[in-house]
Formats: sequence, structure tokens, C-alpha cells
Amino acid sequence: MLIQLLLFILSLLLLLIGYCLVFKSNVVLQFLNTKDDLPSILSDYGKFFIIAGILGFICTFMNDRFFSICFIIAVFILSGIFSSFLAKNLKIS
Repeated sequence: MLIQLLLFILSLLLLLIGYCLVFKSNVVLQFLNTKDDLPSILSDYGKFFIIAGILGFICTFMNDRFFSICFIIAVFILSGIFSSFLAKNLKIS
């Protein structure tokens, strides 16, 4: 029951982050170096986060430990790739 609750909360957070990256990317772009393709890359990452959030809801209701662990590992990998992308593009003043 607790794993389902945590997966549900994780899925909600992924959907919120994906929404912010797709529709509110102007806030994120203020902290990054200006490049031509940066808004499209952020939008792509946002779509990946939205897809991961939807898959998280599916894993929540399937209640299978194997799929839950695979989902968590996939989210860790996606978050690691996204954070390394952000670290390379941050403005250093």
C-alpha cells in the first residue's frame, strides 16, 4: 500500500515537472545559457516526464513489484540524464 502511495506521488510530481517544462519553459530558460534549440530540448524532456508520469499511474494500479522497481530505475535514469543536461547549460556568473 505504501509503495502504491509513493508511486502515485512520484507520478504526480513527474506530471507537474513535465507540464512546467512543456508549457512554462520561460522560467527555466532564464537560468540557462541561450541557445537556439534549447526550448525544443526542454519541451522534449517535458514530454518524456509526462509519459513517465502516465506510466507511473499504470504501475501504481498494476501493483506489481517488478514493474514498480523497473519504473523507479527508469525515472532515476531519466532524471540523471536531465540533470546532467541542466548542469552543462547552467549560467555561471
